[in-house]
Amino acid sequence: HLHHRLDGLLLDPEEKLDHSNITEAASFNYQGILFQINSDSLRRSLFRLLDAARTALETLERSYAMFPAIRNDGILRLGDVTLALGKLDAAASTFTLLLSQKSLSTEQREQAMLRLAEIDYYKGSFQEALTKLQELTKNSISDITNDGLMLQIFIQDNVKTSEKVLREFSSADLLIKQRKLSEALEKFNALMQAYAK
Repeated sequence: HLHHRLDGLLLDPEEKLDHSNITEAASFNYQGILFQINSDSLRRSLFRLLDAARTALETLERSYAMFPAIRNDGILRLGDVTLALGKLDAAASTFTLLLSQKSLSTEQREQAMLRLAEIDYYKGSFQEALTKLQELTKNSISDITNDGLMLQIFIQDNVKTSEKVLREFSSADLLIKQRKLSEALEKFNALMQAYAK
C-alpha cells in the first residue's frame, strides 16, 4: 500500500506538474509515513522518493506565488521533507523563509517556529531552542504551542543536569524523527549503560 501510494504521488522528474498533483504533494503526511516504517529497505526507498517530493514542492514554491495559502503550505511541507532527509541546515533555511512570507496563518507560523526550535534541539543548541520556544509559547494556546511548551520544559529540566547527556539524547531523538529505529536504540542503550547509577 505504501509503495503504491507513493508511486502514484511522487512524479517522474520529466512529468509536468499540475495543480492537482502538486497540492497533493504539499498535503502528504511524509513524517507520519516515516514514523510507520520498520523496514530499512522500505525506508531507503522512501528517502529516494522524498527527493522527488522535494522537487515537486520546490516547483510549488516557485510557481504558486499568486496563491499564498498553497505556497506557504508547500514551503512548510518542503521543510518537513528536508528535515526527514536529515538536512537540518537546509530545513532551517526553509522554515525561516516561511516565516518571512506574507499572509501566513497563525498555525503555519507556529509550526515553522516549533520546527526551528526542534532543529536547534537536535543540533544541541539548547539556549537557541529555548529562546524560540519562549517566544512561541508566551501568548498563544494551541496544540502546537503545547508541544513547544513540553519541549521547553524537557530542555530546561535536563540541561541543568548535564548538557552533554542531553546533547547525546537529542541526537538519538533525531534518529527517531527519521525513523532510524535500530540506530536510535543503539544510542539509547549506550546512554543507559554509560549513565546508569
